[in-house]
Amino acid sequence: MRLSAIFFCIGFGGAAMASSAHASIVNYDATNPAGTTIILAAGTYQVQLIGTAAGGAYDAWDPWSGGTVSGCDGTGANCAQGWTDRFTISFNGNTTQYLLPSSSYFSTATQALTAYTTSPLDQQVNGGLSTPAPNPITFSLAAATPVTFGVADFPYNDNTGGVSLDVTPMTSAVPEPSTWAMLMVGFLGLVGLANRRKSRSQLA
Repeated sequence: MRLSAIFFCIGFGGAAMASSAHASIVNYDATNPAGTTIILAAGTYQVQLIGTAAGGAYDAWDPWSGGTVSGCDGTGANCAQGWTDRFTISFNGNTTQYLLPSSSYFSTATQALTAYTTSPLDQQVNGGLSTPAPNPITFSLAAATPVTFGVADFPYNDNTGGVSLDVTPMTSAVPEPSTWAMLMVGFLGLVGLANRRKSRSQLA
């Protein structure tokens, strides 16, 4: 996993607040059943699939041993076995899978990535019925939360490839009142120190 930004930082006394908004790439190896978990601060996030050309580690993944491809139509879509970019996001006890409404498997990883980044997606919450989802997707967190990115599959050890996601904060968290209080104490302390130094220099 490569994270190009820190979403969660620790302040004085253990208080937490969001850092400035920067995009981060989350790479998930499809052979790992645990997924990739990061702690995200409160706020709204946009998630978009990316490939190796955009800095990710993967273009797509294949659930079958050795990257098996079979049963595709003449365009390399609608495969019985092949490459896909469906992925899951889990937090607060819920897992949402994002996938194409149809033609979920393709003859190449590049074709799967193109389809998943240019087509509408469906979402399935906790394995329920599919409903339309925006692409790229967004989700919001009310507080700092561990968020797990992965894929839904079994077994995992025969998978090939993985998923790369661009996770971008759209809004920053608003510090809690206790955090504001600590920031003000620190600021006033700095002002007082500066004034004392100024007074001493004038006396000298």
